[in-house]
Amino acid sequence: MPFSNVYESVVTAALSASLVSLILLDARSIQQIVDKLRLFTMGLLFMLFGRDKRWKRRPPDSATVSALSGRRVRRIYLVRHGESEWNLIFNKGSKLLLPFKAIAALVREILLFVHLDPDSILYDSPLNQQGLEQAQEIAAWLRENPDSLPEPSLVVSSNLRRALQTVVIALQDRFVIQDNDAPKQQKRVHVLSSLQEVSTNVDTVSLLAPHATPTLPRVPELLQAPARFEVSRNYGNKSLRGTGRDRIIAFCDYAFESAHDSIIVGCHSLWARFFFRELLPSDVNSVAKDSKIANGGIVSCDLISGNVNNITVYAIDPDSVQVVYKGFDSKVKLPISQQKPKAA
Repeated sequence: MPFSNVYESVVTAALSASLVSLILLDARSIQQIVDKLRLFTMGLLFMLFGRDKRWKRRPPDSATVSALSGRRVRRIYLVRHGESEWNLIFNKGSKLLLPFKAIAALVREILLFVHLDPDSILYDSPLNQQGLEQAQEIAAWLRENPDSLPEPSLVVSSNLRRALQTVVIALQDRFVIQDNDAPKQQKRVHVLSSLQEVSTNVDTVSLLAPHATPTLPRVPELLQAPARFEVSRNYGNKSLRGTGRDRIIAFCDYAFESAHDSIIVGCHSLWARFFFRELLPSDVNSVAKDSKIANGGIVSCDLISGNVNNITVYAIDPDSVQVVYKGFDSKVKLPISQQKPKAA
């Protein structure tokens, strides 16, 4: 049975069960049911009518990039989240097992609904165990290679849980700098709706309300204290009729509003790939346009802002794309000059 049909059946069953529950439960429980049904409905609408990946690409060409006046540059470090529950179900293992894994995930989703648990496996899919370990591996690698990500840097993240989990775990040593066993400096993660994944799958629907502080499963309380996050640019879920390009340009606007020259970005595979496709020159071939950053991988590039005929143009310098850690899931490699060897 196609996943969309199974999904519709689950939504129908959940709606039927909720009609009885509304009579029997208290106000808080009813609110949780209503919120979950709203989430189910939003996911269905995105799957059926979303335009997130539909836009006419218009990257600049090399001549336009060379002609930019008033050029400014931000060094961007894209940190792709670790493996998520969704990745484990739909992107790994034999395709023959996919229907069984999907049904098992839907059963887990129903049980969460029945127990009035606001968590979700499929919506805003969090890191699985391997993803948590991948985030810890970044943290361990950064301890051995502290100069690989510059300091000071602005730290930003998608409003989806898997990206936030990865960032706060991977950069945990930077969030609290100790001085005689007392916290000396606190670094904040700026939560940006503009970094939300480019897809109409339900795992890209955010559980986080506008300007709300995230709650991250299986992350130590110290790393997700409310003071850890700056949420003024978290506007909630992406628009049903909006596109990924809208958010990519919104992120570029934000990057150049900032006074920071270096920005560490907790992001997603498709967002990063479309970021490169939209901003690398159209006449340049690059592995970054065709391949995903590996789970728990880091790739950097120079984001350029300039003007042509008084119009702001954003672009990525193709010679600046560099592997920092792991790199791309691809058989095609970057030129040797753009590869940065991993530490032993």
